[in-house]
Amino acid sequence: MKIIERRITLPNITLNVAFSDNINQPVILLLHGYPDAWFGWEKVMKLLVSKGFRVIAPDQRGYNLSDKPTSISAFANDILVQDALDLMNHFGYQQFFLAGHDFGAYLAFLIGIKAPNRVLKLITISGFHPTTYQNLHRLNFKQRLKSWYLTFFRLPLIPELLLTMKDYRLLFQNHSTQLSASEKQRYKKAWSTENALQSMINWYRSKPTIVKNPMLKMPVLILWGERDLYLSKDVAINNLSFCKKGELLIITQASHWLLIENSTEVADKMTHFLLSNA
Repeated sequence: MKIIERRITLPNITLNVAFSDNINQPVILLLHGYPDAWFGWEKVMKLLVSKGFRVIAPDQRGYNLSDKPTSISAFANDILVQDALDLMNHFGYQQFFLAGHDFGAYLAFLIGIKAPNRVLKLITISGFHPTTYQNLHRLNFKQRLKSWYLTFFRLPLIPELLLTMKDYRLLFQNHSTQLSASEKQRYKKAWSTENALQSMINWYRSKPTIVKNPMLKMPVLILWGERDLYLSKDVAINNLSFCKKGELLIITQASHWLLIENSTEVADKMTHFLLSNA
């Protein structure tokens, strides 16, 4: 099996998408977060394919080789949800497994809430449930400090300016410490595409959705890094409270960047959850 990368035109956007060609296997939609691209999932993708799954991982709107609308309104939560659903419609899947990391986890939760009949099982990794995000002020002071970047990204122009300085030093300082030289070059190329940083940050500038019914009915697995610098365990526990059939697994000594640094363990735990009868 191989991973194919192709630009796919959907009703409202053209996305660059990486996907495996094993079309007869159970499918998982994989959503990356900030400041990644589809290849943030690449190590996990290859392991999942070896375990008998088909994988589909887009560069989400505004990232890497996907289209980059210039307006903040183009990154409204409902539009991001529809991108994911339109992508799975394109591939012919009415139902699918869904996983997301970081902002991709937030979006995966939102898809599970808004389109519960489409999602068979949900896996979120190191990210906010929308209602947890909405009520961030109610969490402990430690988490509010960890969430400094949410305020920073809402500033006009300044984040883009600072993030490009000294060859994206601030971005790399807040990414995995285990990136290889070739991986760093890949990220630099993605971040340096026209309007990339502005589009990526516009995800945070867009007003979050107010969720009226935050409960998730499908089985949910929440994976968490014990040493996440941006999200405390309180966020994970709060997320779990919105899952009727939820499970929280905390990976010891792990950071926010589980997909890169703990890819084997992540793929194993995902596989076990997806193949279980729960």
